[in-house]
Amino acid sequence: MNRRATLAATALALLGTLSLTACTSGAVPGTNTVRPADPASRADLEPFYSQRLEWTGCATDGYECARLTVPLDYARPGNGRTFVLPVARAVATGPGRRIGSLVYNPGGPGAGGVSSLEEGMDEAFGAAVRARFDIVSFDLRGVGGSVPALTCEPAEEEAEEPEPEEEDSTTEEAFDPAAPLYPRTEADRTEAASGARTAAARPDTCRR
Repeated sequence: MNRRATLAATALALLGTLSLTACTSGAVPGTNTVRPADPASRADLEPFYSQRLEWTGCATDGYECARLTVPLDYARPGNGRTFVLPVARAVATGPGRRIGSLVYNPGGPGAGGVSSLEEGMDEAFGAAVRARFDIVSFDLRGVGGSVPALTCEPAEEEAEEPEPEEEDSTTEEAFDPAAPLYPRTEADRTEAASGARTAAARPDTCRR
């Protein structure tokens, strides 16, 4: 299965799970658990959830684009700090049969949904789905065409260092064992987390 098909299958599986979840509200039978309130019902988030997107043509023919404003911090949405995210859609191919939209997240880290869609990701959902649904995606906060966007660069002194010779990336031995690409043990996870904290703490590594 190719990458596009895999992503589409994952997206559809997630959407199916969400649909089943949405069919049940309130307390879960046989438990005392009560589902949390829908964020859209919060007064401080209402301005964001009530937006109506204004669709226009994208740079790529056959797709439509819009802009969506979201909070920087959903815990404090009224502080005036926001992101403006690009959104794109491929309109359902059977207008008379359309029943809604499927929204997919391309994953990451750092993957842009708009570019993914405009590169033809909608085709991976199949003709039957395309006839009934608009396929919609977006750039995550800080990614791609997001405003603001994060720029991650090496520190100036490191940027001047010569690049190491290219190694064969097809074998695990090509990776630094001190920073495993796929942490499998507790020691690996500890090392990976430590490296992430060190990178995040470096000045001018990521900025808006």
